[in-house]
Amino acid sequence: MSSEASSNNPATALSLADFYYVDENYELALDTYTGFLAMEEGVDATSRFRALSHRSATLAKLSRHSESLEDAQIASTMISSENSMNLLPHEGEVCQYRIGQAALGLGNRVLALEAFKHASQLASLNGRSTTNYDQLIKESSPKKKEPTNSPDNAAAAVKDEVVKDAKVSQPQPLSKSRPTAPKYQYYQNDTYMTIAILETKVQEKDLKVDIGEQKISVQLHKQGQDFTILAGTLYDPIIVEKSKTLIKDEKVLIKLRKGQTYEWNELFGKAKEKEEDLAKLKTAGEDDEDEEMTEIPIIQDAKMPTPYASKRDWNKIDRHLKEKEANEIPKGEEAMDKLFKNIYANASEDTRRAMIKSFQTSNGTVLSTNWDEVSKTDYEKQRRAPKGMEWKDADGKTLPSEDSD
Repeated sequence: MSSEASSNNPATALSLADFYYVDENYELALDTYTGFLAMEEGVDATSRFRALSHRSATLAKLSRHSESLEDAQIASTMISSENSMNLLPHEGEVCQYRIGQAALGLGNRVLALEAFKHASQLASLNGRSTTNYDQLIKESSPKKKEPTNSPDNAAAAVKDEVVKDAKVSQPQPLSKSRPTAPKYQYYQNDTYMTIAILETKVQEKDLKVDIGEQKISVQLHKQGQDFTILAGTLYDPIIVEKSKTLIKDEKVLIKLRKGQTYEWNELFGKAKEKEEDLAKLKTAGEDDEDEEMTEIPIIQDAKMPTPYASKRDWNKIDRHLKEKEANEIPKGEEAMDKLFKNIYANASEDTRRAMIKSFQTSNGTVLSTNWDEVSKTDYEKQRRAPKGMEWKDADGKTLPSEDSD
């Protein structure tokens, strides 16, 4: 996946994207806004408008003015077409401001002037200051040259100004750079695997989607070039008849109906290897301690009640991990630690008390299991530093060592 959304929760994803923007981490903010816009469920029109408007601001920070203008214009269109949106008073004004800024970045003064005038009107209606817009309108307006005393020079100046205004009134052509390769993301639930192609205003004639039982290929014709967005073998078979492709203004959604209701580990997988892994799991059985778990097991009976939405058989996974841990043979210090842990776990209360007291009061030099002996012994007085070393108490007093005998 090229740039996955950091969260499956739409509200969290949008808040996270705003956080990245405020923190001036514009690349990460752009990826997160894009991931949010790829979501389909749980995203209302108001949140989608805000994501488009905020992504427009992010793209402007990255000097990607053409894409910034496109996002801001789509958001502006939503204001007039979506009646269910609950926007704050200033949001329409800010959207027009972003159209103007992007247009200025592209050198389109006519469009910028129109957008700033619209933003100024909205600001005035909302009781907000228009001083900033007055300055932007002045900067966007065609500049007039001062007249000269010479008639010939004056005529030439007027002619140049007319030609300049005529050029300005025309939309500025975009740079003919190589088109960027389309990106995609995917997300899923137990029933559907959804692939989002992150391209705006895709025409049906330019898109070719071939879906098979376990194969998929998506191609897009963009700005005179053909791109293969994705192609390969799916992780698990799907139901072709119940799968569909939806073309929207801001993206393309490909919804694949899963053959089995569980969560895939990834979008693509090698079918042959997957079949071999499943066969190993079936033949090995639950009691095979030497075999590694090659695939996360799932509950085969879909009607069986389970608290897990993913249908994974966590009981089997837990048994496998415990068996694997029990069969591991530790070495060196790990072996000694495991021995002491086993002794302590299976010991009586007196034995545990003896082990704890002897080890702590002797500063780790004695470990005894005999409580009758430990209860009567003061290891703090008996302990001595090893030969060649010095041992001091909390007050800095030097304790006896083996050298002092």
